[in-house]
Amino acid sequence: MDLSLAFPEFSQELAVSSKSSLELVVSRFRAIHQEPDSPVRAFRHEPATAGTFADIPEAIDARLRATLEKRGISRLYVHQADAFDHIQSGKNVVIVTPTASGKTLCYNLPVLNLLLREEGARAMYLFPTKALAEDQLHELDAALQEIVPVA
Repeated sequence: MDLSLAFPEFSQELAVSSKSSLELVVSRFRAIHQEPDSPVRAFRHEPATAGTFADIPEAIDARLRATLEKRGISRLYVHQADAFDHIQSGKNVVIVTPTASGKTLCYNLPVLNLLLREEGARAMYLFPTKALAEDQLHELDAALQEIVPVA
């Protein structure tokens, strides 16, 4: 059974429906769940929760702090502050969070902080796809332009 999100038999319904495509896809998976021997075994709904925040760590360079504030970031999510603290203490860190939850700052903050504080410091970024690498390069470049504007 093809459980990709393509659902060719579903495309017409998606085109004319007032329901969001996400709602239609979920309803399709719910229907598959009802079929005998369905590979869809369970549904779990996690309601949205408010973010939990932490102050920007004192160890963050003032130039980087000012750039964050220019971008409207006056606090970090707790997982971002925790990641920064762990990385600063020399620990390896793995971040697993949903899309658009702030993972980029988890690794860019310690890297940018180090580059600002240690002349000659270097960083290497490895990404699994070219598209992700390009997206992250643009984000990093924008941050760098705000920290150190090109004359």
